[in-house]
Amino acid sequence: MNTGFAVVSNRLKSSFRREVDDRTVLLTAATAVFLIASWPIVRTAACVPMTEWMLIYSLNDFQDFGDLFAYMRHLNTGIPPVLSFVEIAVNLLLGDFTLVTKHFYRLCIILSFVIPFLLFARSTVEIALRYVLSFVFLWSTVIVTWRNPALYDILLPLLILLYVVFVEMARAETQKRYLSMSFCFLAGFFLSVAELSRPYVLVILPFLLLCTYQALKHVPRKYFVWFMLPILLLSGGWHAKLLILHNGQIIWSNHGGYNLQACWMPVVKEYPPLLDEEDMNDEGNIPGFVGTAPWPTPSMTKGNPRLLANGRWPNLNTVNHSRNSSVLAKHTIKHIIRHPIQSTAHLLRRIAVVLKPRTKLWEGSPLSYDPKHPILHIYRPFVWVSSAFLILNAVFLGVYVLRTRNLRVLALPESPLLIFACLSILFIAAGHPGEESRYIVSILPCFAALPRVFSVCISRTAHGAKRWSITALGPEETRLGSDKE
Repeated sequence: MNTGFAVVSNRLKSSFRREVDDRTVLLTAATAVFLIASWPIVRTAACVPMTEWMLIYSLNDFQDFGDLFAYMRHLNTGIPPVLSFVEIAVNLLLGDFTLVTKHFYRLCIILSFVIPFLLFARSTVEIALRYVLSFVFLWSTVIVTWRNPALYDILLPLLILLYVVFVEMARAETQKRYLSMSFCFLAGFFLSVAELSRPYVLVILPFLLLCTYQALKHVPRKYFVWFMLPILLLSGGWHAKLLILHNGQIIWSNHGGYNLQACWMPVVKEYPPLLDEEDMNDEGNIPGFVGTAPWPTPSMTKGNPRLLANGRWPNLNTVNHSRNSSVLAKHTIKHIIRHPIQSTAHLLRRIAVVLKPRTKLWEGSPLSYDPKHPILHIYRPFVWVSSAFLILNAVFLGVYVLRTRNLRVLALPESPLLIFACLSILFIAAGHPGEESRYIVSILPCFAALPRVFSVCISRTAHGAKRWSITALGPEETRLGSDKE
């Protein structure tokens, strides 16, 4: 399988022997041009700390590491725990967070779109296609997220890409075992941090673990143990903490039920009564909402007893909010199960909204942001084409696995990308209304990678008739299809 991973690996090895081929020159030149061209686009980009999600907390709340550990002990709302811990620790150590909000954020944007064209191409044409997609998607990402630039929107796809990269590096390294084990550990670390960056990734995690198991089957079993170690320590440890200290909570955010309610209100008309949260009305909504605004303005919240400081928004890191979220989630899921046709139709409409794709944020709100940059006219059709290509490959992957019972195709580096991207579309559509323009950013690097797990072969028989077949890519090409005369 002549993927970009093999090209980069061979390039690193040949560099010691002073061997340079045309493709190495092409990749090096393309990367250099991409970095130079993308820097003016990202140089003014800056993100908001994830710790300040929903303006409950501020980095300035934490005066020492004692405050940090107390915060981690009680945290169970929609703030990514590992990334928030790193943010607060960096701020305590350096006294300045611009290193992360500016420089690290810009680096993450660039890396998220360099990896797809650098490592997931099998030919010069594929390099060119991914190159153009990556550049357009990078530019569009900066424009679309300008009003609400959240670090985890950019970091999540980069973490997934790094997980895939290090799994492939572990597979490729057959001589130095300590390197293979280190690569496995890093792959598990990046996957665990990705799982703790967005709540829905927990549901995708078992599929990615299966892909990794297939990818590492040919190496000693202890390598897979090294891969699982950070997952058990970080993800397992955090979920165990939630189960023990937060009334059996499984998903690491206690706000998911409210997202489900907002998404499914067009079809779920009635909800059970909720517990009092002091500043919430009977419908569970925060007073002060204007249209579809996702939060009240700070001026509406002064004097509220649930605020941690003046000018903050309501504290969602509470027991009652967790219980209310659970009630809303269970009620919505029950309705979906009891009304499958209605729910499927609604979900398909929501998927169409996600893949439209929207570029406006908080439509109908005084905070609405509606960018008009010319690059967005190219961005939309690129999303349509790349998402159609991705879904086509995902359908083939599912049909192939179900029909042949052959899981070796899951060992391809493209397979976890396909699974992650398609299930992310599904979960974004099912539970994140109003901010689709921002959430789709987390999938754009997967779109740019154009993950392909099959090829269409056309040949001629001895009688001159055309024959076609669909061939699964991998170490052993297996034909799935039929012959047409």
